Amino acid sequence: MTDTLKEMKTNKGNKLYELSMQHGVLVVFLRHFGCAFCREALHELSEQKNLL
Repeated sequence: MTDTLKEMKTNKGNKLYELSMQHGVLVVFLRHFGCAFCREALHELSEQKNLL
């Protein structure tokens, strides 16, 4: 599993493994950004993040 994390990158080119060593991360897998369900789920997650 660690090898997979070391290869994965964010949309900005940051390595997921390195980010996870700095602080907690939440990985969300989407179908695509045009999906209404995906947009709704991201909206709800962003609201929850603001409560923390």
